[in-house]
Amino acid sequence: MTQLPTANKDKAKRVEVIISQLDSLPTLPAVAARLLQATSDSQANAKQVVQLIQADQSLTATVLSLARRANTGAGGNVSTIDKAVVLMGFNAIRNAVLSIKVFEAFGPTKQDWQTAFDRAEFWKHSLAVACAARLVAQTLAGRVKVDPEEVFVCGLLHDLGKVALDSCLPKSFDRVVRLANSNHACIADVERQILDIDHTVAGRRLGERWHLPDPIVQCMWLHHHSPDALPLSISHGEHVKIVHLADVIARHQRIGYSGNWPGEDNPTELAERLGINKQRLDRILTELPEQIEQRASIIGLENLTSNELYAQALAEANHELARLNVSLNATNLGLQVRNQYFKALSHLTQAVSPRDSLQQICVAAAESVRQALDLGAVLTFARQVEDGYLDVALVDPDRDQKITEIFSPEGDCLLTGELDDVTVESARGGAWIVPAAPQAQALVDRYASQLGSGPYWLMPIVRDQDWLGGAVFTAPAKSVAARRNDAEELESLSTSIGLVIANTQIRQAADRLSEDLAETGRRIHQMQNQLLRTRSLSVIAEMAAGAAHELNNPLAVITGRAQLLRDQTNDPKLRQALDLINEHAHQCSAIVTELMEFARPQPPRSQSISLAEILHKVRASWLAKSWLTEGQFVLRLSDALPAVWFDPAQLEQVLDEVISNAIEAMNPKDGRLGINCLTEPSDDRVVLTVEDNGRGMDAEVLGKACDPFFSHRPAGRNRGLGLARAFRWVEANTGRLRLESKPGQGTTVVLELPTAKASIEESAESAPSTLTV
Repeated sequence: MTQLPTANKDKAKRVEVIISQLDSLPTLPAVAARLLQATSDSQANAKQVVQLIQADQSLTATVLSLARRANTGAGGNVSTIDKAVVLMGFNAIRNAVLSIKVFEAFGPTKQDWQTAFDRAEFWKHSLAVACAARLVAQTLAGRVKVDPEEVFVCGLLHDLGKVALDSCLPKSFDRVVRLANSNHACIADVERQILDIDHTVAGRRLGERWHLPDPIVQCMWLHHHSPDALPLSISHGEHVKIVHLADVIARHQRIGYSGNWPGEDNPTELAERLGINKQRLDRILTELPEQIEQRASIIGLENLTSNELYAQALAEANHELARLNVSLNATNLGLQVRNQYFKALSHLTQAVSPRDSLQQICVAAAESVRQALDLGAVLTFARQVEDGYLDVALVDPDRDQKITEIFSPEGDCLLTGELDDVTVESARGGAWIVPAAPQAQALVDRYASQLGSGPYWLMPIVRDQDWLGGAVFTAPAKSVAARRNDAEELESLSTSIGLVIANTQIRQAADRLSEDLAETGRRIHQMQNQLLRTRSLSVIAEMAAGAAHELNNPLAVITGRAQLLRDQTNDPKLRQALDLINEHAHQCSAIVTELMEFARPQPPRSQSISLAEILHKVRASWLAKSWLTEGQFVLRLSDALPAVWFDPAQLEQVLDEVISNAIEAMNPKDGRLGINCLTEPSDDRVVLTVEDNGRGMDAEVLGKACDPFFSHRPAGRNRGLGLARAFRWVEANTGRLRLESKPGQGTTVVLELPTAKASIEESAESAPSTLTV
């Protein structure tokens, strides 16, 4: 067997508990029960029916009154129950008695406490449905085999389940009625929501318990079903369709109280589907109040006149119209407010673009807040996540120029981190506008003259309960209080602006990350090239050291043997030849010495030195030994040039090599050499540039300029170790050397030298700490 889910089991159990309480309801009065049994028996006779009615004096009087009204042609001659039974028939008598006795069991009663379910008005509605059903059945006579008196009882008892629920569960059903009335909802939906059972099911169970005729039970169960929704298996569908139409008619005529509002059902359309045109329906509506007046006294609703019904229906219609008018006005006002917020959000969407800065976003946000709240000057601000600064924008319709700037707040008085508890509770309570102090007091103090006189208010701009910024403005307290009803719209405006700000912050962070990655990639590539050059130089240096070591001994033998042979001969030509051999051997030895110096330079003895003194010394030396004049060799230095951390001898050699190459590349007639050093004292490196206006180098030559043994000068002029040695000296002193050059535009040598202060601090940080005990 299929197991019900736990929730469905609980629901089914609650329904059965409620249905079981129907046993506590009053039973169908005995006379009505016996009369139902008697009239249902094919062997019943008029004598049995007459005896049952005569046993109840009040019932006797009511049946005689009903018989006289039913047969106006007989006048007042119907004076006995025998004649009434013969005149009206078993079914009419049964239905009349049933109506009377059910009303006696569940008629209007006085409650110990005031209930929302008005039974007197309920029975008015039930009687209106009954009379309308009877008139519909009479109109359909000949086309549908339905007894008008039988369908009258079906209509009168169709909502009996409501009275049953009110009797079994008075407090719960009172809650159902109040909720249905306040929301103008279908009472059956509210019943199922609160009780898990509706009045149609309760009515069906009660009808079966009382052994009521099947047409009545089916109408009690299915009267809310439209003709198309009725189960095909029911045996009295025509009764249900007529009662359904009658119920819709009574609700649209606003007669009594049913708990169901007119709704979307159209009585004209329903009538046409049953074969009743609009003219016949209008006749039914005209006759209905009089029919209700005639039948009211039969079930105990005395003094119910057609004029009273018309007045009540008119009053109900006017009340509903007034309610709808109030609701419509409130809806229109709400739509106007929402339209204002919608326009503000549309402006925000149209005003911003993906590449806008935070200040531009703040301008668009200020315009949107001003438009949404109908304000004057509005200041918006957004936090810069990384550094704590604020991007601020102030928009004033009376000023053409908008104020935008970056503001640095002092202390923690501005919005930071998560929302504080007070603001969270205020926002949950609908107060999305709070006093500006203390969170935005610094902004108020700074921009009070532009914002105007107070009071000052703050609308937080948030996303996921994090402060992203806010809007500051002035407004009367009453105006702000009225905005408490706009909590949903204010929250939407705040979070929309917050989303735009957050997206901009994310995009800016992504841009910065992309730029940092690009710079890191550039530096890595540069370091890779530098590392490759360093490794290449190291390899070349090792090769040069090995070659120099291997060449020293042969050169020593050549020099010694040449000198020995020279001393042993007197032939001038031979002596001249031996001198030449000796001379070139010494040149080879000098080359070997240079190779050794390049391969294994002396370790630097770095110290704090005055760069200015070194530069002036080197300049004076070259002015003395070269064709450069004072005007051709210019030295431009900062006034407070910091000391550098370098080996002084190696620094002089580096400058000599650079200047030597520059002089070789320039024309003595118009050559110009300049050394510039305009570094800030706070920098941790000194940048020195040596610029010449010589012939320059193309990209291929520039890439090999620092390679050992490479020279772009004519053959025999140099061995190509000058810049290579300079590069290794600078590198050994933790500096950097790079070249910039173009053919015909000269060459610039850039030297980055560590300052003495930075080197000392770095040494101190890397030195191991000591602990004295």
